[in-house]
Amino acid sequence: MGQPNTTLEANVEPTAAAVDLKLEVVGIPVSEVDRAKRFYGGLGWRLDADFAVGDAFRVVQFTP
Repeated sequence: MGQPNTTLEANVEPTAAAVDLKLEVVGIPVSEVDRAKRFYGGLGWRLDADFAVGDAFRVVQFTP
């Protein structure tokens, strides 16, 4: 077997690859869902979903 290649170049800067990050969903708990709907609707956001899971849980989704 030969010797491992241990040649180092002193003047070579390591480069970082660009990473494409996207924020898809942000959960925002609120105490007054209808008030939050009016607020985000007033900003011009599009209402995508509004459904209740039982009496204690409701999901509302807006898209800016």
